[in-house]
Amino acid sequence: MQMQEVIEKLKDILASEGKRDLKTKDIAKELGIHPDTFNSMKFRNSIPYPQILNFLNQ
Repeated sequence: MQMQEVIEKLKDILASEGKRDLKTKDIAKELGIHPDTFNSMKFRNSIPYPQILNFLNQ
């Protein structure tokens, strides 16, 4: 799975909770990651699994 696919799935989850017009920085904030770090991870295609699991457990 690619990082962009993960971002799209996270956007779908957040949209189902009523949050609209989400940007990458909004996803980073929800995961508790600094937006610059998140963009770097996106560029390297490095998926932040621990942060995603923590987000999904909330």
